[in-house]
Amino acid sequence: MWKYLGHRYAAQHKIKRIKHSLKHNDEKTASLKWAKDLIQKNQHRPATVTECNDVTLPQKCIKQWATESNQLNCAVVFKRGLRYLTTQDLAGDYYEYAVPVIEEQIFKAGVRLATWIDSIAEKQRAKAAFVAQGSGSYEL
Repeated sequence: MWKYLGHRYAAQHKIKRIKHSLKHNDEKTASLKWAKDLIQKNQHRPATVTECNDVTLPQKCIKQWATESNQLNCAVVFKRGLRYLTTQDLAGDYYEYAVPVIEEQIFKAGVRLATWIDSIAEKQRAKAAFVAQGSGSYEL
């Protein structure tokens, strides 16, 4: 999809309105600027999720998140039809409409990943504490 936004591989350039050049393409600068902007926009929001953070049920979470993404694809990406997507310049109205949805999904993905990493780390800490408190050797 990004190639139709007018910049083949430069979504973060387009979103942050940074000039893009195939000759000199500073991806790290554009990505960092976009990340900082997303952090600032979302700093008032909770940095954890409760919707699906049980690391023992990954298929449940994956299905839930995939269903959400599929619904967004239907509601946003394919709203005007595949022909529109493949024949029109998506840098105008479509782009302006899609960017907030994209940024929301990136925020959710970051929070979900952080929550899962925290959950996995907590399970490992709990196992380590159990081994340390017990007598003898236990296999983890």
